[in-house]
Amino acid sequence: MATWLDKPLEEMKEDLSKRDFPKELQDVLEKLESEAKRAPLLKHIKSSLTAYELMKNGVKSYQDCLFLFEYLSELEEMKIKKKKCKSVKDLKIFNDPIHGHIQLHPACQMIVDTPEFQRLRDIKQLGTVYFVYPGAAHNRFEHSLGVCHLAGQFTRALRESQPELGITDVDILCVEIAGLCRDIGHGPFSRLYVSKFLPAINKDIRYRKPSAQMFEHLLRENDLKVRLQLYGLEDVDIQFIKEQLEGAQPTGSTAWPYTGRTKEKAYLYEIIVNNRNGIDVYKWDYLARDCHHLGIKNNFDPSRYMKFARVIEAEGEIQICIRDKEISNLYNMFYTRYTVNKFAYFHRVTCGIELMIIRAFVKANNHIRYKGKEDTEALNEDEGRPKSLDFGIYDCHKNMAAFTKLTDSVLFTIRTIELPDKPPEEKDEKQRWEDLKEAKEIIERIFHRDLFTCVYESQPRAPKDLRKSLDIVEKTDIEETVFQKMKDKTELGEQDIIVKVISLHFGMKEENPVERLKVYSKQSLNEARHLKKEEASRILGPVNFNEVLVRIYSTLSKYKDKDLVEDRSRLIRKAADEILEVKPDPKTPQPET
Repeated sequence: MATWLDKPLEEMKEDLSKRDFPKELQDVLEKLESEAKRAPLLKHIKSSLTAYELMKNGVKSYQDCLFLFEYLSELEEMKIKKKKCKSVKDLKIFNDPIHGHIQLHPACQMIVDTPEFQRLRDIKQLGTVYFVYPGAAHNRFEHSLGVCHLAGQFTRALRESQPELGITDVDILCVEIAGLCRDIGHGPFSRLYVSKFLPAINKDIRYRKPSAQMFEHLLRENDLKVRLQLYGLEDVDIQFIKEQLEGAQPTGSTAWPYTGRTKEKAYLYEIIVNNRNGIDVYKWDYLARDCHHLGIKNNFDPSRYMKFARVIEAEGEIQICIRDKEISNLYNMFYTRYTVNKFAYFHRVTCGIELMIIRAFVKANNHIRYKGKEDTEALNEDEGRPKSLDFGIYDCHKNMAAFTKLTDSVLFTIRTIELPDKPPEEKDEKQRWEDLKEAKEIIERIFHRDLFTCVYESQPRAPKDLRKSLDIVEKTDIEETVFQKMKDKTELGEQDIIVKVISLHFGMKEENPVERLKVYSKQSLNEARHLKKEEASRILGPVNFNEVLVRIYSTLSKYKDKDLVEDRSRLIRKAADEILEVKPDPKTPQPET
């Protein structure tokens, strides 16, 4: 039976000319027609080299076909075997608690089997949440495998539903590797290192997770660039992977910012981390994985999203869109994100322990050293190339060789370091003794559950309302403002109290990320439009999308005078209510002052 592929090219061109198709498309078809007439190579007939075609044309048995298939396999794998690489058919299977049995391409296996990737086994996925939720013991290692798996699934789903997109095997492999390596730039206790510890040392620099730099280092140290070429990855593909890891750099221009892939494949940049609306495989894996280990219900189904996703050009941009009826599934996803943020990631005790670890790291920063290498570039141009190859906790982020050695184990390194009973007389050694002694004492408090205590937490406030009550402008730091006001009212300093502002939102602060996603209908598969929340449902989703909480932590040990602890807590609460303009409830009995 004839298929649509049997239609003569000339007839197809005639049909298209009646529809006034673009000249550029006509030129491409004529080019393809001329290439098909040249002397055939193996690749020109490869699609016909199947058992069905061969036997239809005279080969007597399937066993006879195997002679040819084995020869073709040898041709395909000859270069790969010379470089001691695995065949593309040699897929490794992992048994994952979230996704079941997942397979990894040999190129991904090579990356997993490097020290730079294996260090993720010693970095907790949820950082200090493990100190509160005993089940949250999973690591960045398994999360990275899960993101890689979902990235391949999603890209293949798009290729299957829309073969006209021209998604190649190399495209899929690049997206999988980007998903695998997205987190290799994490430091100790995951987000704590880059987002909180580094700014605690130098808040004038904008820090990014150095995953792209670590990826470059990984390729260089393990000589993987040449081996990846055997699987079809060229320099442009390596660049594509790095662009997915670090995102587009602001240039002030509206021109296409990437060189790894052209604008026609812009949708591939939305699979791992979607800066357009936050709907991506990275989030799907960590929500499913974290909820599983935390014991929190996850109501989002990513497999359903994949089946209804389509690539459509909307407002001049080629992007991933979703069927209009699937909006409720997305609100489930963002509400789950809000839930785990509120009850786990920003749990009162979790944040208190984070503050303790940050303070301990700051004290021990210059005294815990890691060896680096000369060939590693400095991460921040503003800070320049490191002058020494001996790096402290902070400086490790400038040198990927040193950074490879920096994991959660640094906490136990500080805790177990041996110090003399008395401080040395030499000035530098005395300072080292004092800093490490204080760091050790803070960490010992964690393991004795003598934690920084949250003695005050405000009600959820809209950011604008909070700024208005504090009488500060948009760019003014709320934490610093509240701390200064608390200091004036209570005469307590940074050694006594810490102010922490918690922001809870759907990922885009005041914006509703779901409304940044274009939708299509069953009747118009290739036409995308903006769908307002009110059109989807009158009762679905929140009205406001951002709220902030102000917390004040006391550093006072619970083993000190209980009356002193209670008096200070009462003083902090009273001052905080006055600063934040919280009026007492007349129905609630007020404590005596």
